[in-house]
Amino acid sequence: MKLADVKAYFHYMKSPKGAYEWKSYGIVLVILGIVSLVCIGAWLHGR
Repeated sequence: MKLADVKAYFHYMKSPKGAYEWKSYGIVLVILGIVSLVCIGAWLHGR
């Protein structure tokens, strides 16, 4: 990735459409994080 691409990406994320997309991706990432933590916790507990 070039620096211009990164700048364009951040500019897009600051726009309302980008912010909405960022939020929906964030929710998915949070859910995946919680699920993986629960799985790791259960695995450690079950050993």
